[in-house]
Order: sequence, then structure tokens, then C-alpha cells
Amino acid sequence: MTVSPIYHGKLVGMTTEHYFLEEAAWVVETGRLSEFVVDPQKTCKEAEYVGNIPVERGAVMALYPTPAGKITTR
Repeated sequence: MTVSPIYHGKLVGMTTEHYFLEEAAWVVETGRLSEFVVDPQKTCKEAEYVGNIPVERGAVMALYPTPAGKITTR
């Protein structure tokens, strides 16, 4: 999770400056965080596909492992 926005994707690499995500989505609304971490597909209310992206590590507030898989994007 970053200050804004939240990204959900497969972590495929990192450097001292970036995390690299594949098949990522920008998550507009997660619902309750504890439920999102257990089942992102079930609780995600809105997300947009952004593809393969770097995320600056300095912007990251927290990382949460979630089950493998994608979330529905609109």
C-alpha cells in the first residue's frame, strides 16, 4: 500500500529504489483491509488494470501478502 494509490500485483523484483509488479491493478477501494488481505477478489470494490509497473519504494507504507491471483478490474 502506498500513500495513494494502492497497487495489487505479483511482486517480480526489486531494487533499492523500486518494487516491480506484474499484472498490477490500481485499487480504488479495498473494503475492510483485513478482509482484502485474505480475499482481495471478494472485497475489492473498484480497481483499474495498469499492467507491469515499478512502484517507488519510498512511497510504500506497507506490503501485505495476498493469495495468488488477479482482482477484477473495470
